[in-house]
Amino acid sequence: MRLECPPEEVTYPLFLSRGIVWANKIGEVVSMVEAEANYIGYYLAMGFKGGPCGFCGLFSEDYIREWFLEKKVPIKCAVLNNEMCPQYLKSRPALEACGIDVFATVRNVGWEMWIIMPETDPAKIPCSQWVGLVLVA
Repeated sequence: MRLECPPEEVTYPLFLSRGIVWANKIGEVVSMVEAEANYIGYYLAMGFKGGPCGFCGLFSEDYIREWFLEKKVPIKCAVLNNEMCPQYLKSRPALEACGIDVFATVRNVGWEMWIIMPETDPAKIPCSQWVGLVLVA
């Protein structure tokens, strides 16, 4: 599945504030599809999403600003603090962190994908997207 979003919201530096919102939205969709698959009997369904998890606020604009200015901000992610994630029903592993070639997968289903770098002009990108995958067995 994919979630299209405005390219200007996922280019740097705005990515730090709005990009994570879009990454979290695809994470929510993936977790809902995975849960629905479980409810109808596919108990081995597993969901993945592209990009970082930001449900705890780790990548929020305020957190990033505080970290750069103060450099003493505690890590907000419970998992990085050896605790259970309070958002475990929504957070999903990243496709790319699990060795899935996101670009090849997107091409294999016939979608186009554009690489967005800090110097990328968002006006030259027709569409930006976040990708999710649910494996059902």
